[in-house]
Amino acid sequence: MKKLLLAIMAITAIILTGCTKDNGGNEEIPDSQIIIESSPVPILAYRFGDLSGFECDDKLMDLYEYGIIDYGNNCKLKLQQDGTLIIELDESAPEVIANNILKDYNRFSTIDEFSGLGTIGSFIYTLYQDKLIMGGINHNKIWFGLFDTKTKQLEKSWEETETLDRVITVDMGYGESQDEYIDQLRIYEDEVILTSSGFAMLAIPYKSMFICVSDDEIKSTLLPPHAMASTNIRSWYNESIMIETYVESYKIDYYIFDIDGNEIDSFYGDYIRDFDYDNWYPCSYTDQIGVGINNYWGAISRQRLSASFENGIGTTVWRREIDAFEPFVGSFNVRMTSRIISINNNLWEMEYEGATSTSGKIKVHFVIDIDTGEISYL
Repeated sequence: MKKLLLAIMAITAIILTGCTKDNGGNEEIPDSQIIIESSPVPILAYRFGDLSGFECDDKLMDLYEYGIIDYGNNCKLKLQQDGTLIIELDESAPEVIANNILKDYNRFSTIDEFSGLGTIGSFIYTLYQDKLIMGGINHNKIWFGLFDTKTKQLEKSWEETETLDRVITVDMGYGESQDEYIDQLRIYEDEVILTSSGFAMLAIPYKSMFICVSDDEIKSTLLPPHAMASTNIRSWYNESIMIETYVESYKIDYYIFDIDGNEIDSFYGDYIRDFDYDNWYPCSYTDQIGVGINNYWGAISRQRLSASFENGIGTTVWRREIDAFEPFVGSFNVRMTSRIISINNNLWEMEYEGATSTSGKIKVHFVIDIDTGEISYL
């Protein structure tokens, strides 16, 4: 038993935040009991209310709801309000009890946004400085909760009305497919965008589920799951949301949704190579304008996404050379910034500034007619 206790202490030493101390501040371990304190487990500090729909095992439910699991023989696993786990071991306890408590401790202490608390916690997103959002599957329905990061209390929750089909068929490529079970909502911060009424994201295996959370509801849409697909989400025209998904580098599927999760449009287009998203702006659901495409920095153009392949850059509706940017033509290392100053119907006031590693900065300021491409420099 002594060897086992020493092993437990060695295993957990790298995550210790403190031990019991005497009045002088020195570490003190009672003769009959060893107490090992872990680092806090952040998810366990948040108060979700009823966990019964989140598929947690019985031991985790007891630990979360009552703050303790009693293994007998004065051996306990305790959960503090801040999410800290504490092992209490009596050195006279049978080895099997010590093994069980260590097994549970190691399992619970690794709970995070990736391993999840049952079906909760596979998504954690900090919304503003003192608010945090977690997502999960509650009674087979997509669920999100808004928490106060200081009090750890649940302030608001959303639950989709429709039951989630937990089995999806995934195209694995090369004529193969397989069914996969959805155990959690797998979401990462770079797959989340904020909207004027909530937030939207891509989730579940291969980013195949689009989820939109608006004022008082959740709406989800399953896109065709493909194991080899690259999928991106971004804000788009007229407060809409665009999802781009492609398997092969020369063709792409576009899906446009409004901020309530309703599909506006979907279309097929050809992949635009060497494209700088930061300096392009949507001017319709299918078109965008900007500078810097296919490594050509000398012109501003309007490109149509829902069109056939044309010289590797999609279909050009119009293109206008910018004389001031002539020094950038032929360069592959242009650093460009831009902004829209004002919009008056089809007249956009814009500013672009570019530079290379060997040149000074060149700035242009103009009003452009997005329908015709006519430019008036300011």
